[in-house]
Amino acid sequence: MGAGCPQCNAAVQPGQALCTVCGSHLQAGPPVGKTGVGAGGIVAIVCGVVFGGIVLVGILASMLLPALARAKAKANRIKCVNNVGNVYKAGLAFAQDNGERLPWQQHSMGVRNHFGLGASNVEYGRQRIMHINEVPAHPNSLAAAGVYGLTAMKAELVTPKILHSPCDDMRAGANEIVQGNWGSYDTKAQGVSAELGNGVSYVLCRGADTRRPSSVYALTRNWSGNNLSMGKWLGSDSDPDNARTIAGLTASQGQSVTMDGGARQATNADFQSYGRLIKAANTATGGVARGKTSLNLIRGPGL
Repeated sequence: MGAGCPQCNAAVQPGQALCTVCGSHLQAGPPVGKTGVGAGGIVAIVCGVVFGGIVLVGILASMLLPALARAKAKANRIKCVNNVGNVYKAGLAFAQDNGERLPWQQHSMGVRNHFGLGASNVEYGRQRIMHINEVPAHPNSLAAAGVYGLTAMKAELVTPKILHSPCDDMRAGANEIVQGNWGSYDTKAQGVSAELGNGVSYVLCRGADTRRPSSVYALTRNWSGNNLSMGKWLGSDSDPDNARTIAGLTASQGQSVTMDGGARQATNADFQSYGRLIKAANTATGGVARGKTSLNLIRGPGL
């Protein structure tokens, strides 16, 4: 028995390929003009859509992540500027309580009060070299950790958290240790603490003076040298192996604060021969001592 043509119902024989009445293909899949998608086709379509979505998400992520990283770096520099500004405020408050003298400018009585006896044959706080505004200082005042560890300075700093720059990820753990041991640091009783020095991000400048507004008080530790007129800001991109490099700062990036309270983001140009901070240092007068403003840095253990 034959079957009927699906198009015209005409009788057809088994195995017949074409309908002799309407010419329809009897063994070819769906009629012309009609389509069908099997299970395999549906899976392929779904997989294509999913894969395309993944690729799109990847492209968007590759575009957004660098922008987010840059935004975070900028935010951290702003926080760092705020921190170094607070470090300055603590130093200013100390000076105001001590005859407008910073820790490294103290007379013999101030040295005894804050650091202990010191050398009996040294005229502390009295200028010897007239061309630069440095005075004989107790050795422990020439280490940043020695300054931060003074009882009177700790009272002004309140918390060691501000001694750590959010750009300085490598020192985050060390600063947590400093926070835990903050009450135990005492420069007068125990000397300079290397542990404290390892947990801070800011060095000091010996030429700072409350009567010299343009003098630099503090800056991030990633300055390459020990004097601001010689060196550069080290960067994680240009100097990755230098121990003074800060991970969150690239070449020619640093933060500093002057004795007028001006905390700012700085570049190499600020400390070049004709940079604004160098010119200001060379022309400033007044204060504890005469002469050009010293640009020697106070680092010490850990810095």
